[in-house]
Amino acid sequence: MSADDKRLAIEQLQKGIIQHRAGQLSLAQSHYQRAAKLDPSNASTWHLLGVCALQGGNLPVAAKHLRACIKLSPGFAEAHNNLGVALRRMGRHAESVGAFRGALDARERYVEAAYNLGLAYEANGKLVEAEKTYRQGLSWRVDDPHIALALGNLLRHFGRFEEALPLLQLARGAQAGSAQANGSLAELLVELGRGREAIAYAQTATSLQPDRAMWWSILGVAERLRHNIDGAVVALRKAAALAPDDADISAELGLTLAESGDIEVARETLARVRPDTRHGERLRWARLLSLPSVYRDEGVSPRGWMRSPRRCSSTRRYGASMPTKRYAAWPRFVCTIRIATIPNCNAVSATSCSACSGPVRRSYCSLARGARARMAGACASASSAAI
Repeated sequence: MSADDKRLAIEQLQKGIIQHRAGQLSLAQSHYQRAAKLDPSNASTWHLLGVCALQGGNLPVAAKHLRACIKLSPGFAEAHNNLGVALRRMGRHAESVGAFRGALDARERYVEAAYNLGLAYEANGKLVEAEKTYRQGLSWRVDDPHIALALGNLLRHFGRFEEALPLLQLARGAQAGSAQANGSLAELLVELGRGREAIAYAQTATSLQPDRAMWWSILGVAERLRHNIDGAVVALRKAAALAPDDADISAELGLTLAESGDIEVARETLARVRPDTRHGERLRWARLLSLPSVYRDEGVSPRGWMRSPRRCSSTRRYGASMPTKRYAAWPRFVCTIRIATIPNCNAVSATSCSACSGPVRRSYCSLARGARARMAGACASASSAAI
């Protein structure tokens, strides 16, 4: 290769970089291709060709160019990292782990590669390794919002809510305009039972990304936690409209509708949840929805039953054994219904069930007050099936 060819290749490379920074990917790619033809030994040219293809969505071509770059310059850390991104987007997660490790080997304290490696471990189901990698990245850059968000969500998945809270708060503080940051913090606050605080973040997430069903679902559960049942139903209906096949959203909507007193629609909604899913076991506790006497014999609105912020000892004890506790609002709803069939809750009288003429227990929660606390019991045969 002559000196003139090398000079022309550098000129084409510089022109390509200018077009690339201006967002003109096709023009930039043309300049890079001319530069690569004039000087095929320049690793940076192949790297930039790979980046153009990656940004344009042509992932196989991106991987090809990035591998050519790494062959010429094995210590090119950015090329290893971008190759890992291309492989991950193609679904080749196991291969992407090797690429991100190569980036960390090529450059010490490479925070972006640590973040991407953590994501690759998560995609491969290696959650412990993902946590270690995220923590290593945070030790290098303690205020990185991307790693804080990823690690916070992972710890929330593990049920380590108190550890996750400061991380998600950090991520949201640095990315106030991110729907993911706001929604993740709202979901954690809901799981901690802090619905009033969660509502503002959930509302921000829905305004930033109104077509994401998950944010509407979180907003609905947060509204239910603060006893705004009508607001919860509105939000959960929007979530169900966006994701009609989501079993979790159907379960939340059905149970909230039951709490609002709309029993028929609640029963139809809950019927959409297949019994072979994890929600089927969850909804085993809602069998009392099929008993009209539970809601109608005494003329007491189910909504009133749910509004007492305190729980009796039976509620606390049985709540600890619930099969699924995705949100803090769920055990309160189920346990409040189950109090009707638990004799520990100060049963004061027994009459007959209008549906089957069997004995019915009417209970009063020792910690609640007034007519809202009154529980209409189910008949004995139904009680044994429900508990």
